[in-house]
This record gives sequence, structure tokens and C-alpha cells, in this order.
Amino acid sequence: MSKPITYQLRYSNAYRIILGLANFTLLAIVVFLCIRLYSTIPGLESTFAILIALLVFSLFLCYELIRYSHYVFKWYASLSDEGVCIFDPKRGRLDYYWDTDTILMDSFNLRLVKGAFGAPARMSRSYEGYKISKWLQGHKQIIDSLIAFVSQRSFMNLKLSEIAQGQLMEESRNVYYRFLNNNKWNMLYLGFHFSRITTVLLVLYIFVFDIFYFNPEIALSICIIVGIQLTITFQYWNLLPFKSGLKQMINCIVAIIAFFYIMFDNVHFKNEIFFILWGVVFGCFLTMGIFLFVYFYISPILTLGRKITGGIFFPCFLLLSLYSTAFLKVGNIAFSEQPLVWEKGTANVPVLKIILLGSDRDYVDFDDKDWGSHFMGLFFLSWTDIKSDTQPVELLTYKGRLGIPWMYKNYPRDEKVKAKAIVSSE
Repeated sequence: MSKPITYQLRYSNAYRIILGLANFTLLAIVVFLCIRLYSTIPGLESTFAILIALLVFSLFLCYELIRYSHYVFKWYASLSDEGVCIFDPKRGRLDYYWDTDTILMDSFNLRLVKGAFGAPARMSRSYEGYKISKWLQGHKQIIDSLIAFVSQRSFMNLKLSEIAQGQLMEESRNVYYRFLNNNKWNMLYLGFHFSRITTVLLVLYIFVFDIFYFNPEIALSICIIVGIQLTITFQYWNLLPFKSGLKQMINCIVAIIAFFYIMFDNVHFKNEIFFILWGVVFGCFLTMGIFLFVYFYISPILTLGRKITGGIFFPCFLLLSLYSTAFLKVGNIAFSEQPLVWEKGTANVPVLKIILLGSDRDYVDFDDKDWGSHFMGLFFLSWTDIKSDTQPVELLTYKGRLGIPWMYKNYPRDEKVKAKAIVSSE
């Protein structure tokens, strides 16, 4: 650059401290696993195999984190009146000039973009765009440098007065600043990807672990995660670009449906109608609250027409009702595994040998008609050893915090405490 350097850019000290702590933590985990592995007798036991797998995975993470930390500590850039010169440990030196290049707003980051026109020396550059990390210091200084340079230029094709051009430059600066404030501390990016990752994990849980591993603590964790997703969606939906905002809404919808399904598929309640009715009531109140917020703060949405407005708020009401129903179910079972009574019923021989998603093999008709009849997963029953088509069973029920008794829906093969088959005395 021909101009003297006015500012030097590096990753923020807070980010580098966080990376240092993460490296130290991973190294401590590797040392701990090595000690445990050394004290474990080699063999084919699952404990030894799990320790080996964890150690290999931890070493891989540690290696990748050290590489990335080296990149962060080596990276720097020099900002001048005419542009910015980046020294990237992976890509080498990258020069961007304000007379030909510009800065665009990506989904979550600012992006330096090479201009389409310029001197042959400028156009011969082999690189194109460069994403500016949100963890850098000096984003506003980069914007100020670009705006200051552009403000000094005269635009022949734009018939603007000096005052109008100054106002245009100031408005451009404010647009960049609003983008930086919306993405401060990378919260928008982190919230968006938190939703994506947790939604994938919820779907994976349904397909892999749902039948075999469920308890009130898992239900409470899922409830909190989906609640955070709802908060992120309502807080950031108007700050995300259209495509990213649409993906965020889809992630939230899938997470709510998955949460509702998990609670429906793993727990039976003596009075399901109670949760449905109160879920609809809470969903209605939450939707009204959102409507009032939109009415006072984002009123242009209400001018789209009744059908469009109804098309926006009715799905919102349905989703909030589903979440509220599942939320109340979690509130009823959380920290409440206090045994109530053993409920007797009759299990019928399964018709299907293959368990499909959302279905269970054993149809149970309870003696207490308030419990009704349900398909359940009584995997502790070995129907090949049972000579008849029916089998009397007893299932343990629990007191609910909201006064609604409940029981688990699926029971593993080695179940001995929560369910049992009634053996005939003949």
C-alpha cells in the first residue's frame, strides 16, 4: 500500500483467551483419558473400547484446535487510507483497494470483494472474495476507511449535491453499522447454527435412541433446548437474510414437532385431554402476545390483508399450542418419579414383527378403563416363549406434579422395576 498504515487488525484478545482455555481443557481431557486407559486392563471389554474411541476422538479435536489456534494467532491485517492488506497464514498476502474493490454484507459476516473493473495489475489477482471474521477487532475502522475514501471521490453519473452525497455516505455507514450491531459477538450466527445442530440431534434421537433411552431429565433438556430455539427464532427472524430466516423457521418448526412427538411417543397419561386443552389455551395467549407485539412495533405486517395475516398467525398458534402441550407434559413428569400404583392390563401378541417409526408392537388393554388401551413397547416380553396370544402385565405408574398420573410407554428387555409379566399360578 502506498499510504502509511493507520490501523492493524487482529483477532480479539477475548477470542484468543477462549481458544487458549479450550486448548488447555482438551489437553487435560487427553491426559485424563490416557491415565484411565493405563489403569484399565486391556481386553475386549466395552469400557476399554470406549476409552480408546474417546482418546482417538479427543486427540483429533486437540490437533484441529491447535492448528486453528495457530492460524488465529498468526493472522493479521494492515488497514490504510486506500484499502486493507491481509496476511492470511493459509492463503498468503491478499490486497484489497477501495478504488476498485468494495465490502458486501454476507449472511453473518462482512465480505471483501474484488471489483469487476480496474487496472490489469489489479484484475490479475488470483483471489476473489474474503470473509472477515466476526471475532476480529476493527470492523468499524474498515467501514470508516472505505466510506472516507469513497466520500472523497466525485461521481460523474450521479447528479447529487455535496450535502446529498454526504447524507448518502452517512446512510451507507449506518447500514453497515446496523449489520455489525445485529451480528455483535456472533450471536446471530451462533443462534442460527445452534438451532440447526439441535434440530438434527432431535431427529437423530427419534430415529435411534427414542425407544431405548428416555427419562424425565432428557424430556426437560429437550424442552429447554426447543424453548431456546423458539426465543432465538422470534428474536432474530427479522434480522436474518430471507433464505437464512426461512431455514431458521423450518428448524424451529421441525424441533417443535419433534418435541411434541417425543412426549407423545414415550409417556402415557391418565388424562391426555387435560394437556391438550391447556396447551391450546397457552398457545392462544402466546399468539395474542405476539400479535400485540407486532401491532405496536411491526404494524406493517398487519396491512398485508386478513388472509395473509391469518396465514401467518394461525400456523404460529398451532406450533405454540403443540409446544405448550409438550411443555405441560414435561412439567407433570419432571422430578416426579414417585411411584403411585401398579396398573394391571393385558398385552396382546404383536401383529407386526417390524417396528415402524411412531408405532409400537404390543397392544395393552388396561383393567382400569380410565387408562384405556394403548400400543406400547413391552420388550421384556418374549412372545416366542409365551404359549397364548395374551399376557397379563403390571406397569408402575407415577404421581404427576400437575396431578395427572403417568407411566412410561417403552420398557427394555432387562426391565425388572417399572414393569413385569404376571405369571400364572397354574
